[in-house]
Amino acid sequence: MTSTDLTTPVPNGGLAVADAGGYLALSEDLSTVTDLIRDNLDGQRITEFDLTRLTVPSGKAQRYRWEVPTLGGSEPREEVEGVLVMHKSTRAFWPGEYEGGSSPPSCSSPDNVYGFGKQWATSEDPDPEGEPRRMLCEECPNAQFGSDGRAQACKQMVQLFLLREGSYLPTVITAAPTSLASVRKYLLNLAEAGLRFYQVITAFSLEKKANADGVEYALITPRVVGRLDDTAAARVQGYRDMLTPQLQRVTATAPPSIDTAS
Repeated sequence: MTSTDLTTPVPNGGLAVADAGGYLALSEDLSTVTDLIRDNLDGQRITEFDLTRLTVPSGKAQRYRWEVPTLGGSEPREEVEGVLVMHKSTRAFWPGEYEGGSSPPSCSSPDNVYGFGKQWATSEDPDPEGEPRRMLCEECPNAQFGSDGRAQACKQMVQLFLLREGSYLPTVITAAPTSLASVRKYLLNLAEAGLRFYQVITAFSLEKKANADGVEYALITPRVVGRLDDTAAARVQGYRDMLTPQLQRVTATAPPSIDTAS
C-alpha cells in the first residue's frame, strides 16, 4: 500500500509523519498569530473578502493548473498542498449565465441551511425590486434538482480552508458541484483510516473531465501527502478554534467557472 492509498482503513492510513516545520502558523504561539492579525487589520474582524482565493480554471482553459497569488505576483502550480483547517457547505444563486467578474449572487447561504437574498431574480433582472428575504434552502425552488434544466439553479459548494506553508491565514478553494463527490470521498476515506482532515497534509490537483454532453471541466482531486505528529495536530486544533467563529461566515463571492458541467 502506498502512502497515499486510503482505500483500506488501517490505523493512521499507514502514513509517514510529515514535516510541518514550514507552517508558520503552527510554529508560532497562537497569541503571536492573533496579534499579527489584529495589528494588520487594526482590530477589525476577518471577513470573506480578506482571504486569498484560488480559482478553478474554466472548462475552456488549455491547461488546468492553479494560479497562486503571491506578494510578487501570480505563480502557476500543478498542485497546491497544506493543512485543511476547516470546510463548510455553502450555496449561491446567480440567475442566467455567469459572464465573469465578481458580481454578487442574487441569493446565498453561508451554511447550506438558510439562504438570504432575492430568490425570484432572473437572468433579465438579476436585482429585482423588493426586499431580500430569508428562506430555508430545502424549500427554495432554486435548490430543487432540475431547476436549471439539469441540476440545481442554486449551486451547492464546499469552501475548503487550506493553510499553506509560509502563511498565517488559510487560502480558500471553492469546490463546485462537479467536485463535491471527489472531496466527500476523500474525507470519508480519511475517516475510514481513523484520521481527521486537519491531522494530515492534503494536496489538491486539477483533472480534466467532461460531462455527458462533452462539456469539459476541471475536477478538484485531493490526495493525502502525510500525517502530522501529535504536537502539530494539537496546534492545528488550537488554530481552528481561534479562526472558526470568523470563518463560519465565509461564503462564495464568485460562482465556480465549471457550473455548466453539472
